[in-house]
Amino acid sequence: MAETLDGIVTPDGDDNYALIHDLAAMAETIQQVINQRANARAGTQLERQEFTAIAPEGTLWKDTNGERILWVKHGSSWERLWPEPVRRLLRIGSYEERTSFPYLNMRWLHQNGDTNAVTLQQRNVNHRELGAQLSNFVNGQFQSSITLRHDGGIFVTSGGVDRRIPYAYRSGRALAERDGTGRVMKASISFPSGWFTEPPNIQLTVETSQPDNQYHASVANVSRNGATINVVPKEGLTINAVRVHWQATQSHPDISY
Repeated sequence: MAETLDGIVTPDGDDNYALIHDLAAMAETIQQVINQRANARAGTQLERQEFTAIAPEGTLWKDTNGERILWVKHGSSWERLWPEPVRRLLRIGSYEERTSFPYLNMRWLHQNGDTNAVTLQQRNVNHRELGAQLSNFVNGQFQSSITLRHDGGIFVTSGGVDRRIPYAYRSGRALAERDGTGRVMKASISFPSGWFTEPPNIQLTVETSQPDNQYHASVANVSRNGATINVVPKEGLTINAVRVHWQATQSHPDISY
């Protein structure tokens, strides 16, 4: 009888005619090949569950409904092959040799094969200030990041642009009142101790329900601890007090990135 590379035997022209014997041999060898190499099946999730008891070890099964998962029979149950059994992966170390620094990589695998990753790693900014960087990746391509330097500087990188987050910020609403008989209305504002490390930039907005009234607002005596707000109404406007909204912002002391 002729024999294939897979071990299937079939009658050939030189064999004595023995139909039952030859067909039995062929059927047995075909079944052996199926058991060894052809245990790949497809069907619904319900059909897979019904097939579990008789499925040979190592059988591959592709669901045709639900999440369309690829499974392998292992022992008495199915083991998920794709998408990965746990879609949220945590890797520690120099994964894919992306960096020489230790880092954490949390990766999400989508049904269509796309991946999203969030990476937390040490980062040396311009070889000066070692800090931490939280980065976003889509299919291995960098998207955006937040970098925190050891000296407190915070930077956002997106679209190829580095943007600085203010080092310190404070806002409030102050009541400016007339100082004696003059036209100037004044208010003092103070900042918590240590909040700013240098005099901040201050912006003022006068609160009024009459936008046609004109006010000149200015700030003086600006320091790390506070400032004085001066408001002068337009000529002929009789008013003794006005509310002023203020915002104080300090960029990082090191102005270079």
